[in-house]
Amino acid sequence: MRTHHVTNVFVKSQLVKHVILTSSIAAVTFNGRLLTPKAVVDDTWFFDHKLCKESKSWYWYVLSKTLAEDAAWKFAKKKKLTQQW
Repeated sequence: MRTHHVTNVFVKSQLVKHVILTSSIAAVTFNGRLLTPKAVVDDTWFFDHKLCKESKSWYWYVLSKTLAEDAAWKFAKKKKLTQQW
């Protein structure tokens, strides 16, 4: 996956000091939960992969966004990278 390639490059680079990971709303909202005005959308809202298998439409785009973001977070944890909020 490109996510692994890109994250490996910045870790090996002596020039890169900070990386900003931006999320796509597609990665967290399409999961079967009811999105209400009071809902807090966070990383527990990741897209349900089963919905993608059941759908024959644009859910593949959502799945790609979810998998890429999940891979980036796993890489950050594996490499013990720090997070700033």
